[in-house]
Amino acid sequence: MAALAAAPTARPALRVSLHPDPSLPCPAGEALAAALRRAMPDVEVRPDESGEGGAEDLRVAVAAQGGGWTLQLLRPGGGAVLTRSLDAGGDRGCAELLDAGALVVDRYLADVAWPGRAPQVAPLLPPPPRAPPATLLGPPWSVAVGPQGTAGWPLDASAGLALELGGALGGGWGRAGLRLSVARDLDRAIVAGTELRGTVRVWSAQALLAAGPCGALGPTVRACGGALAGALGASVSATGYVYRQRERTFALPAAGAFAAAAWAPGGHGLELGAEATALGRLGQVAVAVEGTSAEYRTPWAEVGVWLFAGWRGP
Repeated sequence: MAALAAAPTARPALRVSLHPDPSLPCPAGEALAAALRRAMPDVEVRPDESGEGGAEDLRVAVAAQGGGWTLQLLRPGGGAVLTRSLDAGGDRGCAELLDAGALVVDRYLADVAWPGRAPQVAPLLPPPPRAPPATLLGPPWSVAVGPQGTAGWPLDASAGLALELGGALGGGWGRAGLRLSVARDLDRAIVAGTELRGTVRVWSAQALLAAGPCGALGPTVRACGGALAGALGASVSATGYVYRQRERTFALPAAGAFAAAAWAPGGHGLELGAEATALGRLGQVAVAVEGTSAEYRTPWAEVGVWLFAGWRGP
């Protein structure tokens, strides 16, 4: 099978008469053709020969009129689609005038989307900047330390030291931190009858994750609140004249809430603050001393206060 290849269709052209015009002080046709080629390198400029030209071709002509020149853009039938006056006053030379005329034609043809011009392809827009990867936790980082006291139910109380390392949650939503603390609880007396045999000593510890929104209460004060979750541990031992002095260590899951306020005396860096917490244990452990009525039970719930001093990065 033979394949027939169609010849590409030539684009319409601008046609300029190169015959000298005695009414003009220079060979305007040749200068106009050169100016059009400079202004529109994508357009074909041809001599205007009688009997030639396509249906979409346009003819560019200049003529003297009064004290200036007239530029026209004409259809093949002679109808004018554009007429402009070119000021020939002052020291403007022939080439300068025709450069101005070529610029007029260029702007007009760009507005009417004449098919003789090469298709104009808009440049590709640069790709949008890539969004920074989302981070779960980032700066400003903070570290704080200070004394902590708690009170629980059933009756219990402790005092100790807490340390927290924190950072900003992604998207500026709030802050999150890891808190570690260790405290000494109230001693329990070991009594057999009326005889004091010893004491039950309890050390408690916390490992908690805190997260929640923060807001400014002024240029140097901020407040935060949110949830706490983690583990509360304890180490229980008996001392004195008891049957067994074996130590027991355990931990239980816990969850609760916190509210805190911090003051930065210099506006940033050093922070002083206080925090209140409320926690509930998910379970309970009881430790009894054999042969006595002494017993330690982990509190179901406890409230605490933490006074801290810390450093927060910029």
